[in-house]
Amino acid sequence: TEEIKVGNLMITPTFFSNNELISINTNSEIIEVKMIDMLGRAIKVSINPTDDFTSQISLNQKCNSGIYLIIVETEKEVYYEKVVLRD
Repeated sequence: TEEIKVGNLMITPTFFSNNELISINTNSEIIEVKMIDMLGRAIKVSINPTDDFTSQISLNQKCNSGIYLIIVETEKEVYYEKVVLRD
């Protein structure tokens, strides 16, 4: 399992499958999390906050393997991170 750590944001795993949870940790309150494909289409996800600074997301739809963008808005910053969906 790999992770992305950028400043105050950590996303694990960066390579995931349709049935895996993705954890997002930051040291600012998470306001919103979105996921889009490389064509800009929104992916339906469930967001489960575990506390103000940690959330887990899961896919609500079957997606093709490829690169996706997770957008995390916190009270201080907006992060854009690429993740890879594998079969």
